[in-house]
Amino acid sequence: MSQCLYQQPEWFDLLWDHGFPRSGDERLNWAQCAVAEAGVALPVVRAGGALYSLSSYYTPRFGPCGGPGLSAAPIDPQAGARWLKRRTEVHSVRLQPFRASDLWVSDVERALRLAGFACWHFECGVNWLEPVSLAGGFEAYWAERPSRLRNTVQRARRKLARRSSTSIDIVSEPGEVLSEAIEAYQAVYADSWKGVEPCPQFMPGLMSLAAEQGALRLGLLRLDGEVVAAQVWLVHDGQADIYKLAQRPGFDALSVGSVLLAAMMAHVMDVDRVSTVDFLMGDDAYKKDWMSVRRPLWGLVAFRWRDPRCWPALLRHVGGVCLASARQRVNWGLAAIARTTTPSSAE
Repeated sequence: MSQCLYQQPEWFDLLWDHGFPRSGDERLNWAQCAVAEAGVALPVVRAGGALYSLSSYYTPRFGPCGGPGLSAAPIDPQAGARWLKRRTEVHSVRLQPFRASDLWVSDVERALRLAGFACWHFECGVNWLEPVSLAGGFEAYWAERPSRLRNTVQRARRKLARRSSTSIDIVSEPGEVLSEAIEAYQAVYADSWKGVEPCPQFMPGLMSLAAEQGALRLGLLRLDGEVVAAQVWLVHDGQADIYKLAQRPGFDALSVGSVLLAAMMAHVMDVDRVSTVDFLMGDDAYKKDWMSVRRPLWGLVAFRWRDPRCWPALLRHVGGVCLASARQRVNWGLAAIARTTTPSSAE
């Protein structure tokens, strides 16, 4: 598949039905595409006077919903502004997360400004990723990893090889095998330190949807017949996303999670031939051993500044921005003073 999974109608339907905490919120489509036949719109949720992106804990990347080629289809700022002007109950907008390179953001921001909103961007997360050399594949990638990581995985493989039975399966197609694999994943996740999913029906639905579209790579590592590590990867849009990782407690010494992660890396690089492996959201320290590129993820907040209902939130946001800027300037100043007042060797 070529289209981004997180910008498909099926993704937003699944998120709304099973991955979104709702309490009387209204689902809407805003900011229609400038090309009518493209059928692209921005899925949002209205909660009182606030408009939010239809995104949640499960969303690694938010963007317009539509058909193939949507990344090149522009949003119509004029139409988006007219829609907002009619929705007089809306006094604030918050959209996240997106990448700095996402083309739709500038169109949506223009629509907001035309409708009388003041806009700010803010950093809402961190994303680690790894560009893949199609010529070198996994072998070239693995040679560039820190020796500490390579040695850890090598030792763990030797330990696992001495066990009576160790196997790794990668499930990708719908059917009975997938149903059993989903149950195994859920059992491992529930037994791990991560605990209970906030929306328990979302992950089974996502794995089933991804399998139907050929995007699922569900990795299971079995030790003596027991699944001790499980990972959900999604292959789409020319990249492989590491979506969820879990392992049972008591197996840290065998590094089963790292062994499975390396096996999944080899599969998506050498079999799926992806151009990028993406660790999605999170700035966990271990990710820099597996990935080489770190970039921020962004959000957009906007206020209809003439509407008094938004003033408390607007003041809090502006105050936070000013405070962050002041802290940064103070840190720069202290660093400059430290550089100029370092004692010389003659003192």
